[in-house]
Amino acid sequence: MAGPKLEADAEDMRQVGVTVFLAVLLGVLAQPALARGGSVSFAGGSAREQATVRAALDASSFDWGVIPQTVVVHVGDYGDSYSTYGNVYLDATLLDSGRFAWGVVQHELGHQIDFFLLDDAKRATLQRALGGKDWCYEVAGVGHAEHGCERFASELAWAYWP
Repeated sequence: MAGPKLEADAEDMRQVGVTVFLAVLLGVLAQPALARGGSVSFAGGSAREQATVRAALDASSFDWGVIPQTVVVHVGDYGDSYSTYGNVYLDATLLDSGRFAWGVVQHELGHQIDFFLLDDAKRATLQRALGGKDWCYEVAGVGHAEHGCERFASELAWAYWP
């Protein structure tokens, strides 16, 4: 009979395995990268908010330069942060918190890795490894953390956190 400690250990090991898997997969993708901070342009945001985004990307050991085009980072009063193909939307209030925002910035840029570099086969492999109820919002009523794409973006940010 497995007790709570053994179940927690198994979950911890699964998490470590997924993180290592992602690090290896993305390490292979990152080999021909151009620049660690990647290429971003800004639509809105103060100089300080833009500097927070750049600092977040530079703090990661992931090479964001693998994204094959410039990502537009929109800074404004969004109430939340989210991504669409080629665009990241970051709430200015979050960026005003400085280093506290770095994980969210890296998470949202992680979605750009999904959009630009993953195909259906890679997503299916990651979905099996990460769990979740769907890859990315195909099923209505699924919680944010239960989408594979959200788990992927979070794991990417954590795997390359210094």
